[in-house]
Amino acid sequence: MSPTEVLQIGNRLFFGWSSPTRKTLGNDQRRVVAQVMLNLPLVALILMPNLWGMDTGPVSLVYHGSVIVGCYLFPFFLVCSISTALFSGKRSLASGICLVILSSYIFFLLVDSVVFSIYKFHIDLFWLSFFIQDFSGLGISPTIVLVAALVFLMILMLEWKLSTFAPRLIRVRFLWQAFLIVAFAGLVISQVVHVVAYEKGDYRITQSTPLLPSYWPLHSHKYASKYGDFFDADGPINSHPGANNSTGLLHYPLAPICRDSSQQCSQPNIVLILLESWRADTMNDLVSPNIAALGRRSTVCLEHLSSGNSTVAGVFGLLYGIHPTYWDAVKANSTLIDNPLVFDILRDDNYDMGVYARSNFKRHRIQDSIFRDIPIIKDFAGKTADSWDKDMTEKMLDFLDEHQDGEKPFFLFGFFKASHFSYFSDEEHKKFQPDPELLNTLVRNSTDSRSVMNDYRNSVFFDDDLVGRIIDRLDTTGLMDNTIVIITSDHAEEFNDNGEDYWGHGSNFTIWQTKVPMIIYLPGHESRQITARTSHLDIVPTLLHGYFGVTNQVSDYSDGVDLAGEVPLIRPMVQASYYNYAITMGDDVLVAQPWGLKQYNIKDITQPGGTLSDRLLPQVMKEVTRFYIPNGKGPSEGNSCSSQSSAREEKRIGL
Repeated sequence: MSPTEVLQIGNRLFFGWSSPTRKTLGNDQRRVVAQVMLNLPLVALILMPNLWGMDTGPVSLVYHGSVIVGCYLFPFFLVCSISTALFSGKRSLASGICLVILSSYIFFLLVDSVVFSIYKFHIDLFWLSFFIQDFSGLGISPTIVLVAALVFLMILMLEWKLSTFAPRLIRVRFLWQAFLIVAFAGLVISQVVHVVAYEKGDYRITQSTPLLPSYWPLHSHKYASKYGDFFDADGPINSHPGANNSTGLLHYPLAPICRDSSQQCSQPNIVLILLESWRADTMNDLVSPNIAALGRRSTVCLEHLSSGNSTVAGVFGLLYGIHPTYWDAVKANSTLIDNPLVFDILRDDNYDMGVYARSNFKRHRIQDSIFRDIPIIKDFAGKTADSWDKDMTEKMLDFLDEHQDGEKPFFLFGFFKASHFSYFSDEEHKKFQPDPELLNTLVRNSTDSRSVMNDYRNSVFFDDDLVGRIIDRLDTTGLMDNTIVIITSDHAEEFNDNGEDYWGHGSNFTIWQTKVPMIIYLPGHESRQITARTSHLDIVPTLLHGYFGVTNQVSDYSDGVDLAGEVPLIRPMVQASYYNYAITMGDDVLVAQPWGLKQYNIKDITQPGGTLSDRLLPQVMKEVTRFYIPNGKGPSEGNSCSSQSSAREEKRIGL
């Protein structure tokens, strides 16, 4: 297509009403508006069951109405308008394209609504690809496919009928102009409201996000809190809906938590340390000698994968013990869930909580969704990450000194940041020789990865020295005799390992960005190496079942396994980034991206992945939907027990 033709199409689309074809093109676009407008009741009717039971206050009603008009209808007006402009001289073809687009869209929303009502997940590229490859593997019979085809034909006929009625609407003066204004305003209003609600933690708005298909609203904005006071007109933002609310999406845990006091140990202390972006092959005597020494008297998971390639996914999976695909639902209902189950149990048992982390926990909603009402110490002396980590270590040591009498159990969390790009260490710890002229911000495929990685190794070596001080303090004070020490990372870090210009993290799900060290020191236990693949999700059930007397089945509160028991040799892993997720089975990775599917080998992104096991797909489906209320029903009343945590029972409602 020549530049002249492109300009002509643009002229038709945006200035058609002032061109020689003004009357024809103007009528065609008005007909498109009328056609889309007639679909408004249909779209609202399809989406309504998803939103059943949501807040009905003025702000919520305006928001949900704006979403339907602005986010589900306005974009398709634009798509149909483009097809009309492209084929302005071929009205029948343009109308036919618009008819197929709208019919397919309505059919998708309808099918998604049915699937969501049963399984509580939305159709995306991952599940769509498996339907195309082998729909019977998902339990879909040929009869269901035939019924779906008939439904699509019925929708196509309905849209054709609406298209014959549309010309009547364009005669109504200013109707189509009013619809365009309302639709565009709805797009803007819905995003503004969500931005403010997300910033202020207003669950009345945010809890709708996981309920709507193919909906990706805007999140944070620095002015959201400043201009968000109008939300208070609809009632308290974080008001609790009461224990009778069972009409939402998430149900975590699935049943009351039962605890057998006779099986509990003597309230062990817990020290959880994360080294930012720490990859598995740097846990050794050369780069991290102090942690490696601890590993020789600990349980070490040799094939351990984080729950994602981003901080949010990694921390979420580690502390909740459920797949990171639940993050949006947890985040949307954070005021109702309050905290991960493990933290509720620790607080019920009167643990002192010491959390030290200079990270974007507030911006990413980690603070509200994981550490709610738990003070986070995040202000440390200095201007760079190495200085912050030094000061954080001193504060953590002070915390340990305050608890060395052993009178009260504690949970100590430290998130070391020097190993985050662009990798900090002091002169004393520059053990590995980086390129002195290297500009870390300009790494590219031609950059010598060894130089960059030496900077990284120095930062890990630096933090290992600080962690060694904490381990030494635990040993010298005798606290180690009753302290569980867990050292791991939020995710790994890549240095162009496959030669495809991938650096850092958050961009793929190979082991270079997801395989991390996992060292678990268990007092009184012999050292052990686990060679089966393990996950961040396994830590919560290992702690709760082995040390806190939780007698529930692990599936009641986690998608992981108890590492004290038998670890499956083959198990599917669900991992997430900031914008997509992946299913890993063995050495095969299938990534569901907004623009398509990608499959590759977990060790080499240049190698195509094999066929994922259909046998494990039902397990994946079960795990990613386990904590959603099925068929719109409320929480299960089974598996009750008299010794459960009182605080958790008050919070355990259908969200």
